[in-house]
Amino acid sequence: MRSKRLELRCHEEAHGDPVGTCTVRGLHLQVWLGVADLPNAMPFAVMCGLQGVARALPLTILPLTALEIMGSAQEVSLLYFCASFVGLAGSLSMPLLVHLIRRRRVVALGTVLICLAAALLSLGSGIVFAAGLTCFLVGFIAIDISLNLHLMDHIPRQEFGRFETVRVLFVGSGFIIGPMAGVWLSQAFGRPAPFIAMAVVTLIVYAVFLYLRFSDNKAIQAAKTSPPNPLKFFPHFFQQPRLRLA
Repeated sequence: MRSKRLELRCHEEAHGDPVGTCTVRGLHLQVWLGVADLPNAMPFAVMCGLQGVARALPLTILPLTALEIMGSAQEVSLLYFCASFVGLAGSLSMPLLVHLIRRRRVVALGTVLICLAAALLSLGSGIVFAAGLTCFLVGFIAIDISLNLHLMDHIPRQEFGRFETVRVLFVGSGFIIGPMAGVWLSQAFGRPAPFIAMAVVTLIVYAVFLYLRFSDNKAIQAAKTSPPNPLKFFPHFFQQPRLRLA
């Protein structure tokens, strides 16, 4: 009789608890884990993981190729510094670009830049390689920022904690697989192979993005009036002694 009551209690806890847990004799059995109840979580996690693979594929090949082309470590460092500066400028200008052409087109632009980077990095001359490295950085920045904006629209804020663990797992797996796969592709099929694979994986990410038909949030509209100039508040600030003392 006591065992039947225990089974009934276990059944009620498993079906009544929204988390789906059952505790019997101190044993905590998790029945349902993950983000299965979030409809857009797994597509986003898969896209983030594939993007991690695409970004990591040429990571081990790029420095070696740059050293072979540029000839010295100092020139490689200068090349990476200039490309990083351009990438930072592109990252800071991305909100304006999203405002002008919308997120979907920014994702398309990032995909085009990565495919162009794959072609330029495969050619192997100095200036062309530098242009390809710049396209590589700006393209992935564009896709990453746009996907994060779509993610904030489609994943509830209260569920970010659960989703982020899954996303980090997929992205981390991509960065584990990508460098090893890039080295193997380079040794087996030649230097352009990792860059071509990067472009192919990026096209797969864009195809998944188009298949899911993510759109811009209709609740977010551009302002009808220009924002006020913050400099005009300085005279009003300095006219108040208490604010100056504070």
